[in-house]
Amino acid sequence: MQDNDRIEELKKSEKPFSESELRYPHLIEKMSDADTVLRETIEQYNSLTELAADAIICLKSPDTVYMWNRKAEDMFGYSADEAISKPLHELIVPEIYREEAYAGLREFYQTGRGAVVGKTLELTALRKDGTEFPIELSVSAMNIRGEWHATGIIRDISERKRLENELMNKLDEIERFNKLMVGREIKMGEMKQEMQALKKRITELEGRGGKV
Repeated sequence: MQDNDRIEELKKSEKPFSESELRYPHLIEKMSDADTVLRETIEQYNSLTELAADAIICLKSPDTVYMWNRKAEDMFGYSADEAISKPLHELIVPEIYREEAYAGLREFYQTGRGAVVGKTLELTALRKDGTEFPIELSVSAMNIRGEWHATGIIRDISERKRLENELMNKLDEIERFNKLMVGREIKMGEMKQEMQALKKRITELEGRGGKV
């Protein structure tokens, strides 16, 4: 089949888009019908991100979300439609941290480097309902047609932090108990010494017939 014939066949195709394609229409709209390999690759990638246990977010300059997987929806409370094409840091970064984050973004889009790139950091994130929660963030850089893009993988570590805090509280409790026990042992030792001194004094008095 000639390329022209193949293109015409694709144009006439009535095959519906898959669910993953419908969730990322901004990607599909920019693809020509002839780009079947690219289309299949993106569909496979979208399927993988939808199954991911962590939130996966892709970002381009200046601060624009263009991928927001299902776990990101669950974690932050925004649907993909609400998040895509929006400024990421206005959605999920607490206001107190935004100025520093924007400074890092400016450096990143110029150089592809930054304080968070290639590292795993524990940070505080913001949900749609305004609540803050701890996350673990890993950021990688991609250069696409001369422009830097960022992919963030985000894990909600609220439960881990809760267990860590519970463990620390238990350790503090044990430490306080140990200190009390040590204090008790010291006090018991002092009381024993006082009792021995009293017994000795009584014995001495008995030996003297009760005379002082």
